[in-house]
Amino acid sequence: MYLIDTDTFKLKYFSTHTAQKDAYAILSHTWEDEEVTFELFKDEESAKKRKGWAKIASTVQMARRSGLKYAWVDTCCIDKSSSAELSEAINSMFQYYEDARVCYVYLSDLPSVRTMKGPETVKARSASFARCRWFMRGWTLQELVAPRVVEFYDAGWNYYGANESLVDAISSITNIPSNVLKKKTPLQSVSVACRMSWAANRTTTKTEDRAYSLLGIFNINMALLYGEGDKAFIRLQEEICRQTADLSLFAWKAERLRGGGLIIPGEKAPTSPYLGQALHGILASSPSQFAHAGSYVQHSIRSVRYSGEYTLTNRGLRFDAVTLKCDREAGRYLLCLDCRHSGPELASLLAIRLMKVDNVYVRSHADDLFDWDIGAEGVYEERVYIAKILSPELSEAYSRDILNVHLPDEGKETQGSFYEIRAVSPRSCWDPLRRSFFVGQYDFICALRVEVDLRKFTSSPQPINQDVFLICCVIARPEFRSGDHQEWMTYICSLTGHREKNSAGAAARDRFEENFKNIIENDELATVEGLNGLLNPNTRFEDECGRVESERTLSLNVWFAA
Repeated sequence: MYLIDTDTFKLKYFSTHTAQKDAYAILSHTWEDEEVTFELFKDEESAKKRKGWAKIASTVQMARRSGLKYAWVDTCCIDKSSSAELSEAINSMFQYYEDARVCYVYLSDLPSVRTMKGPETVKARSASFARCRWFMRGWTLQELVAPRVVEFYDAGWNYYGANESLVDAISSITNIPSNVLKKKTPLQSVSVACRMSWAANRTTTKTEDRAYSLLGIFNINMALLYGEGDKAFIRLQEEICRQTADLSLFAWKAERLRGGGLIIPGEKAPTSPYLGQALHGILASSPSQFAHAGSYVQHSIRSVRYSGEYTLTNRGLRFDAVTLKCDREAGRYLLCLDCRHSGPELASLLAIRLMKVDNVYVRSHADDLFDWDIGAEGVYEERVYIAKILSPELSEAYSRDILNVHLPDEGKETQGSFYEIRAVSPRSCWDPLRRSFFVGQYDFICALRVEVDLRKFTSSPQPINQDVFLICCVIARPEFRSGDHQEWMTYICSLTGHREKNSAGAAARDRFEENFKNIIENDELATVEGLNGLLNPNTRFEDECGRVESERTLSLNVWFAA
């Protein structure tokens, strides 16, 4: 860490900034033209000719008058030609400001008190203070929150006030709770969503800095990769996931335009590649999506909160031992985020809506959050994967160009369904809420063990239950496709029905049933070719075809022979 000696006006290097804790003043400002860089500062004569010199000189002079040996100014105290030093400085920036004796905030666009006269001076000054660019810049967020003492100065370096006396005004401008500004509430106890909301309307020159400027706010360290663009914010969220169990990280919202498309809050033009998507991953694409979350707090009732683990994997975020609530009307699931609006303890918890596609869940209706009904029907899952991010191309594919194998819930609203699904494979592709397998664009085989009540097909008043194994194959190869239709085939095998021991094909059937049992038990499916080999050589799946309707959802009209 480089510090300016207030006596000699020379830079002095310290291997650790903690050695000079409480012994230096630090400057916070908005960058302008002709700043004095680390290299220029070495040549004092050249440095004095630049506009940025006045800020440095004033900072050093005030620090010296306050009896401080050192001062720190970001423009000239960071060697930006060294990527290692730049990375260290940015990752330590919050600590730099926290360890300073005092932080001077220079507001270059706050008119000098000497230029303002008349009875409206105080009111006008307050309005000008609230409009200062300093409150809208990304980097100045941590420069406000971290220091113990913050003093504000106008364009003429006249003292305007300190954070202690201006706390209510600053809280109103920034939406940061006054207790946080007063250091009465620990920063890390504030929900992730709430802290994100403080940065929602702030801007940075470089896209990556929207994430890097928040490292200290979330007590995160990570490598700087300028050029990665929006991926920096994704990486920041991934690091937060690794260090906290606060699910409010996922309580972001995208706003809906009049035309029905989705747009990130705060975006004035459709510049993001994620705009207009119907489906999303669980991670936000910008801090702007948390603009609504300033009042969110973590729920404190442990019996309600999620007590399992979630882990980053290459398939997405993996949640272990989680219960999803069912929204049968919408065909979606709800994931509780264990957070609520501040206020009464019994306020509704917030949840996001999920939809299962392929072997993962994705977020749907991302423009809204939903109330979590503790008493609603739930589906317990040992393991759930939720996609981290979803490209526009995948969103489009999942929304419009997918195939599903669907079992209709026939007669449920009248006399009850005549069959019950006992086991499925592959379980990762099964959506129990929609009673569907997600097929996608590839060859697909699914298997089910179904218990059927045969009273529907007989005159018997008593239940006649029979276990049935059912296989459905969807072949995605071009030769099995015709326009909007996709060929499919089914094979039904009764396990409990009567059959002669020496009947033709009995051996093949026994072999098939044994393989089917293994499929269900081990959740492993064979290939189309492998299953064909288990059947009668004269019978192939491809010979028993049906067709998918134009909606590209396959409903199996299952029939059973007595």
